[in-house]
Amino acid sequence: MGIDAVIRFESTVDEPDLEWFHGGEVEKIADDYYDTDGGKPTHEVDLGGHRYYGKGYERGPWPTISAILLVLLMSKDVKKVWYGGDCNDWIGAVDIDWLNEMNKYYVEYGHRPYRRDR
Repeated sequence: MGIDAVIRFESTVDEPDLEWFHGGEVEKIADDYYDTDGGKPTHEVDLGGHRYYGKGYERGPWPTISAILLVLLMSKDVKKVWYGGDCNDWIGAVDIDWLNEMNKYYVEYGHRPYRRDR
């Protein structure tokens, strides 16, 4: 039991060719979620049950998650990217500045805060 990671994105094409970066599936979704800027996720990356990683919940495989987010953020077929956990359906838009901040956090703290709490 735990919080699983969720990555969704808004694509400019129906079937983006992004499966190579993860070896998993990219699924088209019908989601009624719109963010405050009017963005709407159209696809979700199947992360195979990877745990969420974030400040205060340092559990998931951040290097893998970060690489996937980077590919999406740099893709010409992707307009917007969201990341979060599956608890309470929380998910938020991310950009390259946020990703850089999280990468710095991971390099400094890794999984140590979680392991200390055990």
